[in-house]
Parts: sequence; structure tokens; C-alpha cells
Amino acid sequence: MKVMMLGASEAGKTTFMAAMYSLMSERKVWHIDAWNTGEGERLKELASNIKNGQYPARTDTKQEYTFDFRCESDHLFPFTWFDFRGGAIFQSTTDPVSKYVAQRLKEADALIVFFDATLLDTEKGEKLWRRIQVLCMNYAVRANVNNSLSLTIVLTKADLVRYSPELTNRERSQSLIKADLAYFHQDVLNTRTGKIIKNFIENFSKNQYLLGMLSWSAINKGVCYGIDNPFYNAMWIGLIKEVIAQREHLERQREIVEERRDTYQNRSFLVDLWVDWFCSHDKDLERLEREKRNFERREVILKRVEKNFKKMKDYLLANNGGGHGYVLF
Repeated sequence: MKVMMLGASEAGKTTFMAAMYSLMSERKVWHIDAWNTGEGERLKELASNIKNGQYPARTDTKQEYTFDFRCESDHLFPFTWFDFRGGAIFQSTTDPVSKYVAQRLKEADALIVFFDATLLDTEKGEKLWRRIQVLCMNYAVRANVNNSLSLTIVLTKADLVRYSPELTNRERSQSLIKADLAYFHQDVLNTRTGKIIKNFIENFSKNQYLLGMLSWSAINKGVCYGIDNPFYNAMWIGLIKEVIAQREHLERQREIVEERRDTYQNRSFLVDLWVDWFCSHDKDLERLEREKRNFERREVILKRVEKNFKKMKDYLLANNGGGHGYVLF
């Protein structure tokens, strides 16, 4: 499972990454653990600094993190999360980092795109989005019956948009949290860039193999809002693919059990006699029992993943709407 982040410089990717890990590593039900404890501690330190009003510096190099996705004490699957310097998406196609971004985009199961919401009604914002949209389109067209994908567009710094400047960050964010779907469509998607984003969504919402989400986030000294939804949308596709993979594993294991059973049951009388007389244990029977146990373990894993897939699906569908910080498409 591979998750990729894209966005221009200062769109808030690293800030989101740190806040997301700090939040999701502390959750009791669905949570993540960093394989590299040093990287995990660094992300938590960045998140702590954000709460004190100190934002991380822009990313100068590509970053790769590997996490375990868990439900309570149960391991579900590992995934890799890629973060790139924002300028990479605007570099020449011959630039080594740009080539790396393009390759990772082809491999990604989930793409999270970050866009500075304060630029929605500006010429600069329109130009930025049109470049990002090309990459999104190249990614989204890969979604098909054999390859479901997840695409999340996150409007960052949403607490700074369309609110009176005399309000505090907390008051602005509280207003955002209470925003309904009408506000989202009438105000956000009717901006200069919002109309282009809306058109993009309408075109790709017809693809049933693309799990789309448009969300907004506010991360500042007083408020951390809209962090978990993009993460959940990415993990939803991971659970879908893990269900498919575990079903395939289970079917292969079923075939192995059948082969071992046939070998054991159809061996000749002379082999049975030899085993009884000269062998302290029956290797064919031991192999059969071992593969049966493997099959039972696979069944347990599949049921666990299917249960979490259903829970994730129910959660996202039940909370879909402007008042919960995201809309699905």
C-alpha cells in the first residue's frame, strides 16, 4: 500500500503529515505506528511545535515513511507514505526528483493533494491548480475494475478563508466546523479555482473505481481540524486491496490443503506400511495438518480485514457532508 502527497510549496503537506501522525498514533481504535521510531518521534515533535505556533520548514528533499495500520491490537497492513518538496511538481520533466515523483504517481494506491485555500480566488491559485490537475488526471485515469484508487483533495488553511479578520483562529475554525454543505458548494466551489475543481470532480465522480474525497483542514496553534478524514479515505482503499489480497491468499491456501490431502489419502498401501514400521512420525500427515492451520489463520485474517473495511465504509458514508469536513465523490 502506497500513499503519495502532492502540493505546491507551503501548501501545508509537512504540517498535515506531522499533525496526522501525532493524532493517528494516539487513537485507540484505528491507529498507526512508525516502523522507524526516530521518525515517529520527530513527527510528534513537529506536531507539538505547531501547537506552540511554530510551523515546520518547507520540505527540501523527498521523504518516505513506513507505517503499520492497526485496529486496536490487530495488525491490518503496512503502508508507505511519500512526501516531496512542493517545487518538484513544477520542475522540468528531466529533473531527477520530478522523474521520481512521476514514477511514484504511477505506483500510488492513494493520492492526497494539498491546495492552499487562501488562493482559491486568485490568478496564482488557478495556475497552481491547473498544473496539479494534470497530475491528478494522469493518476485518476488509472482507476479501473482491476485497480481501485483513492484521490483526496485537501483545501488547507481553510480557517483563513472568508472570515472576519478580528476573529481568533479558534473562532474562525469553529465557524468552519459548523459549515454546512450549502456553504461548501455556494462559497468554496464558486471561487475562481473552485469552479475548476468542481468540474474536475464532476468528470471523475462517474468512475466507480475511484474513491474521491474533497475535504478541508485547519491546523494552527488553537485548532487541529480535518486531519483524519483524508487519512481514512486512503486507508479505505488499502482495506479494499487487502481484502482482495487476503481472499486470493486464502484460495491458494485452500488449494495447498487439497493437494496435501490428496497426497496423504491417495498414497499406496506400501507407503502406509513403510511409515507404520520405520517412521516415528508421518510427514505427509504433519504437512497436511500444518497447512490446515495456515488455512485457519488466513480465515481469521480475512475476517478481521473485512470487518474493518465495512466499519471504514460505514463511517465515511455516514459522515459524508459539509458539516463533517469532507464530501465524497
